[in-house]
Amino acid sequence: NLFKKFFIHPSKDLLLQRINLRVKKMFKQGVKQEVKEFLKLRIRPDLSANKVIGLKEINDHLKKKISLTEVKNLIQIRTRQYAKRQFTWARGKMSSWKIINTKDYKDILDTLVN
Repeated sequence: NLFKKFFIHPSKDLLLQRINLRVKKMFKQGVKQEVKEFLKLRIRPDLSANKVIGLKEINDHLKKKISLTEVKNLIQIRTRQYAKRQFTWARGKMSSWKIINTKDYKDILDTLVN
């Protein structure tokens, strides 16, 4: 067999930690301004660009409908839901692939080589 197939499946704790860290980083790097600029483009509502996780939530915050804490919580929830759908899909479509469960991604190279 020419190809080896691997599916990297981090632990739930690690995934939640990385999602929460990513949301914090997004706001530190100015995601609210990015959303403001995106909304100025007036992209057709039916296009997938408008379905990006966080876009609706940040827009609701900019309109003073929800707090910043609520925005962050909703983005984290929607991201976890998305990740769960990805893992469910992978279990069905990648059942023959070798699953790599690791906390330390540096271990992946060793797993792939051996």
